Order: sequence, then C-alpha cells, then structure tokens
Amino acid sequence: MRSVALFAAALCTLLLPLSASAIQITGIEMYPDAPSASSGFIAVVRATSNASARVSWMSPEACMDLQDSCYGQFQRSGDAFVCYFSSADQNATCGPSPFLKSGSLYKFIVYGVDGSGPVVSQQKQVTTGAVPLNVFIQTATNGTNSSIKIQVFQLMDSVSYKIYDKSMIEKASGRLTRNEYGTFVGDIPYNENYRFMVFTGSGSSGTAGAAVTVQEPPAQQQPVELTYNVEAQEVKVYDILLTPGTSWKYRNCRVTNRGNASIQNLTVKVPDVLKRYLKATLDNSTLTPGASTMLALEISNLQGHLEISSSLPLLVGDKQVGEAEINVKISYLSDGTSSTSSRSQPTLSPSFIDEGYPLQEATKSITVMNSDTAVISITKATASPDLLVPTNVTLPETAIAPGASARVDVKFKPLGVGSYSGTITLETDAGNVIVPVKVTFYANFSERIAQLATALNDSLKSLSEAQKTKLATARKSVEDDLNSAADSYERGSYVSADASLNTADAKIAMLEEAAKALKSSTSAPIDNPSDGTTTIPSGSFDPTLIIIIAIVALGGFGAWYYFKKVRKAGWDGEVEEDF
Repeated sequence: MRSVALFAAALCTLLLPLSASAIQITGIEMYPDAPSASSGFIAVVRATSNASARVSWMSPEACMDLQDSCYGQFQRSGDAFVCYFSSADQNATCGPSPFLKSGSLYKFIVYGVDGSGPVVSQQKQVTTGAVPLNVFIQTATNGTNSSIKIQVFQLMDSVSYKIYDKSMIEKASGRLTRNEYGTFVGDIPYNENYRFMVFTGSGSSGTAGAAVTVQEPPAQQQPVELTYNVEAQEVKVYDILLTPGTSWKYRNCRVTNRGNASIQNLTVKVPDVLKRYLKATLDNSTLTPGASTMLALEISNLQGHLEISSSLPLLVGDKQVGEAEINVKISYLSDGTSSTSSRSQPTLSPSFIDEGYPLQEATKSITVMNSDTAVISITKATASPDLLVPTNVTLPETAIAPGASARVDVKFKPLGVGSYSGTITLETDAGNVIVPVKVTFYANFSERIAQLATALNDSLKSLSEAQKTKLATARKSVEDDLNSAADSYERGSYVSADASLNTADAKIAMLEEAAKALKSSTSAPIDNPSDGTTTIPSGSFDPTLIIIIAIVALGGFGAWYYFKKVRKAGWDGEVEEDF
C-alpha cells in the first residue's frame, strides 16, 4: 500500500499543476543502454511540443523498493528533454540513479503534458548491467593543450567510450587501453563542445555501463596533489536488545570518498579486542572521488551487556584514509524474560581495554556510570578463561546512585612479554556487562635502549674514522630512533617506544652489513693521512648510498607504524596512564 501511495503522490506532484497536453513523445533514449546499478546514466526524451511542455519520469520498480529517487522531472535542452542521473556527481540534474540492483529489469515511464491536449506517456524497458563500472575523469591543462584523462577500475575484457555534446549529439568515440596494473586508461584531447562521456564494458562477468560529465579545464593548471580522505557517518545506537543466539545488524553508515583520488581495495579494520563480537564490511571497495558505499556492522556472540565506543580505521593497504566512529550499547537478556529487562545498563568509560605496558604490574581504571533510575551494585567480576594474564579486579564498596559514577580498578600481573586477550564480565543487578580486554607487555625499555646503543657502537668500532664518516648519516638515524624510544617511554607511549626500537634494531643490522662491505671491498679504501680523506679505488664497492636509502625507507616504515598502530588505533591515552 505504501508503494502505491508513493506512486500516486509522485504523479500528482508532477502533473496536477498542468492541464492536459498535445505533446507527442517520439522516443526515449538511454545512454548507455544498460547502465550498471547505482552508476550514472543519461535519459533523453525526443518530443514535439510547445514551449510550455513538461516531461516527467517514473520507475515503478524503484518505488516498490520504497526509494526516494523513483520519480522526477526532465530539464529541457533545445528540442529534447534531458535527465542526467548520478549517485556520485553533485551536478546530476535528476539526482541519484533509481536503478540499484544489478542485472535487473526496470520500467522507465515518461509522461508528457502541455496546455492543449491529454497527458501522453511512453515507457522503456531498462536492464541494468551485471557488474559495476567505476569511472574517474579529470580535465587537465598542460601549457596550451587541454586533455581528458580517464581511469576505469573494473575487471573487464574491454571498455569503450562515446562523447556527446549537451544535446546528446555524438562527437567522438574510441576504446580505452589497459595498463600494467589492470586499470583501463585514456588521454583524449579536450573539446569545448564535449559535455558527457558514456562508457560501456564487457567481460566474462557480464556487461557494464556508466555516464559522467566532462568538466571545463581550469584557466591555469595548478599542480594537483592527490588526496586520500574517506569520511564515514557516525554510528550511534543505544537501544539494542539481544537474547542468546541472536545478532544485531546495521547497514545505515554511509562511507564517502572526499578526496580527489580514486580509491581501490578499501577495507575496514576491527580492533583485535572486538573481533569476537563485531564484524564490519564494506559493500564496495572501490570509490571514485565523491562516490559512496555503505558500511555494514554485525554484533553477535554475546553473553552479557556490551558497549562499544571505538574508531574503526578505513584502510587502503596499510595506509589509513579515514575512520568510522562506532558508539553502540547492547542490552543482553540471558533467558529472554529477565526481570532486569526494563533497567538501563551501566555505561563504561572506556568501554574496552586495549593497552600496552612495560613488563611490570599495571593497573587500568574503568569509570562505571549508573544510567538507570535506581541504584545498582556491582557484585562480581570474572575474567574469561582465555585471558591468561593474572588479573585482579577491585570493585566499588558501595552501590552506585542514579546518575553517579564509581571506579573499577583492573590490575594485571604479567607472566612474560607478549599480548593477552579475553574479557572481564562485571555482574550487576541491572545485568552482566562485558569488558573486552587486550593488553601487551614489553621487555624492559631501558635495558633494550642500552643494548642497542652498545650494538650501534660495536657495529662501527672496527672501521677507520674516514669509513665511519661515510656512515655518519645512517648512524645519526639510529641515534634518533633510540632517542625517540627513550622519549616515548618517558611519556608512557609504550607502543611507540617499541616501534622505534624495532626500527633501530633493523637499521643496526644494516649498518653491520655495510661495515663488513666497506672492510671487504675488492680494493680496500686507502687512508690519506695528509688530508684526512679516504680514497675508494675505481671499481670498488661503496655501499653507503644503498644503506642510506634503505634506512630512510625504514624511517618511513617507522612513521607509518606509529600513525597506524599508535595514533589511529586508540593509544593516545597512554600518556596519562599511572602505575
């Protein structure tokens, strides 16, 4: 009934303001003929009419799917009526594509009306492509020449294109070539009459099609730096209720590429501590600039109340390009009829423990806030069997009043270096609350720093002063890593300190090899006491450049590790940790 009402409302909205019509629709054209689901396309209505004519469209199948974009109005372009649909292009004249299902049949019905005759209609059957087609084009200027640069990301056998002006008169056509990375590319001279590009592809998986607009080139081309920036809507849901064997699924988180670079192989990372409960997947891993996809979440395997307040990194390979903020609160009824079902579960801050510590006893505090209208008591704390680090939990001695907070202290006594994962369940009279736990313990940092400093000196002590000078830059890089590790350790940023020490260790190993190479060159270096220089005879091997390049690369890896594992994974709070 809702679909019928929506259909009728659309017709009334579009046609009632006008009286009947003498317009004649002579044809409906679709560019491409079989657009891919959610991809851009252009619909053109050819008609004989007067200046007051009005043409609108409707897709019953889209309305049956309860879509908002299932009807609309054409814009006039000369003697034709043109609609440009795109879910990714904000300049689309008719909004997003109504065709959201691949390989599906849709009716596209056109209604025409002016002031002198009956309403006329015509329909076209549209079958969507079996696979998506992701297109990225950019108009660029190099000196006095402008060109259209094209990239198509899809596993197809071939991709062809046609270029049209604003009245959909064909101006050019051709085929794209596939580069060594599997991407179809093209570089076409720009023409001011170009308005739309229509792409069609074919392959073993089926056909694909999409249309995009051609933008005018800038008056003066500025160097364009590619930006990778993905934005996700925040997920904030606090009224989830689960019983044994059930799960919660959520699909309303839109993820959008806000950068100017196309993105492939986009993934979402769930923190290890939450993987037993939370799954996160993306509908599409390829996003052109401005394009969107949906992030799907599923929570299951609960044995008690659970609260998740976390940032899920969005990654392309190992590079973080964005994050999704997740704030959900799940109430769990063990038998489905618990007397605590009407009570609000307590709120935890943080909602889970994911920390790093030196190899010594450490304590993490959790603030428990009573969100209920009655007092609550925490009666017991139980660690899961898989949490193999000895744990002691200190509970509040008194009940927590409504709106008040209390502290729960979790003390860990490590058995050795390594990571420990599991859960702690807090039993309350408002229901059990699960606290996911992952703690990592590191070897004594002071000793590691001293050992690596000694190893650095030992790696170079057999070299002459002139030979040491050749490796001075590399040595300074190691010393910087050791200083960074010491500084991070003093600030309580243990993951960062560990990353710096691992990088320093790898660089020292390279220095040792460089020192051996310098000493065992085919022709040994000759010291010149008169001027303090060292001569490397012609043909001998000088490894300095290779070593410096490798160490710079390791420095880049260290920076990546810090930002990916420390800054982006929730370790900022380590500085405030008190032992």
